[in-house]
Amino acid sequence: MLLIDAHVHLYDCYDLSRLLSAAKRNFKLHVPQSYTADTACILLLTMRADQDWPGFFSLESGKTSWGKEVEGWQFHGTEEPESIIAEDESGCRITLIAGRQIVSGEGLEVLSLLSMKPYEEGKPVMELLTDIGHDNGVAVLPWAFGKWLGKRGRIIQELQENRGEKKLFFGDNGGRPWCIPQSSVLKREQKQHRCVVSGSDPLPISGEELRVGSFGGSIVETVDWLQPAQQLRTLLLNPDTDLLPFGHPAAVAGFVRNQLKLRGIYS
Repeated sequence: MLLIDAHVHLYDCYDLSRLLSAAKRNFKLHVPQSYTADTACILLLTMRADQDWPGFFSLESGKTSWGKEVEGWQFHGTEEPESIIAEDESGCRITLIAGRQIVSGEGLEVLSLLSMKPYEEGKPVMELLTDIGHDNGVAVLPWAFGKWLGKRGRIIQELQENRGEKKLFFGDNGGRPWCIPQSSVLKREQKQHRCVVSGSDPLPISGEELRVGSFGGSIVETVDWLQPAQQLRTLLLNPDTDLLPFGHPAAVAGFVRNQLKLRGIYS
């Protein structure tokens, strides 16, 4: 089984060792008790324009690009440049795969998963989606608080209705509080048996890294440790793939507290 958190940020305020250990614990909670085969944990990174891959990790030193030790974890390369494997002392392995988060000219968040290719921010969303497809990435429009309303909400609906043959996915967000219903766009995706590519989307607040691995989707498949990005790309683009959601929306109190922290009102 593949357990996938498809929206993971690595902010400078995070402790990567804590993030990986939390992901290990969180993923484990979502393995069915009846499932006895091997399980692979996968984090799809969504790096900002100012973050660089492959220089993000120094595999030899075990440090992040901002110089912090990753205590208790070692890193191993694969046969592809966009993925690496983190392994702890118990033998637990977590796959990290490069990706990007870009903000379109309309103010929409766009994810380019399974790709190291950087993109210029501020381009029209249609142009970004076309570029991502040409570059062999997987394009996802993730739900974000307040960004699927009004004019931007109408753009999202138009993209869903008129995607044609374009390989475009929509995603839910583990930071969405339970009091905000799931978007009708996502409900339509599920009704049409399309993959909803979701992730935890932790905020740039110390401690938010502990949510990684708590929200996402699972695929009943054996992992390819040598080419995990290519395997996942093939699975997601296959219309017969079932990506089963796991995780729960956020608590209201935590959501409000984080919003106040982002605005400097609460510390």
